[in-house]
Amino acid sequence: ITYSALTNQSDEQIAKNAWEGSRIGGNAGKENALQIMAQKVLPSNKSHLTIVHTPEPNEQGLYADKEGYVQDQETGNWYRTWGAGPSILIAGDLISDNNRTRDIDLSIKIYQSPNLVPISQEPYYINLLNQLDAGYKDNLTYDLFPNLNNPAGYNSNSYVSGLLNAAGINPPQINDLTLPGYKKPIPAENFGVK
Repeated sequence: ITYSALTNQSDEQIAKNAWEGSRIGGNAGKENALQIMAQKVLPSNKSHLTIVHTPEPNEQGLYADKEGYVQDQETGNWYRTWGAGPSILIAGDLISDNNRTRDIDLSIKIYQSPNLVPISQEPYYINLLNQLDAGYKDNLTYDLFPNLNNPAGYNSNSYVSGLLNAAGINPPQINDLTLPGYKKPIPAENFGVK
């Protein structure tokens, strides 16, 4: 099924929305959706991805103080993140966590994807992402630059694309960022999918 069929938008409108919504500048956390956001890693051209849910304005009250949600002090919006990182600086195991310190800092985000799912389906997918995230055992080897030819080793971008795949959400193609590991998703069985 295509994204245009799900959203009832023309391909031209989807492309326009993707173009207008893909660079966030000062609007981090001000658009409401289930999206991927990116930030630069250290002084490099590489980027780290996070899945972010910011509820619609009319739904913000439903998420106020809800477990797993934090409030942006600048905008007042409630939101949450799903992400992962190494257990030891740049080594060890790949550990997932919600609202990791750098993941919740929306001011450093340089990219946000278009909505990953229709807004009406967000509650279903948020519950599913939570279940799948809980199914991940934090037991895969962390690799800063995962190699497609080496079965061992994944990173935060592998986690994001793997979690989305496990939930049945196609990870969007992101062409203008360098994303090591994004094209090597963690297999769905590592999230408890049989």
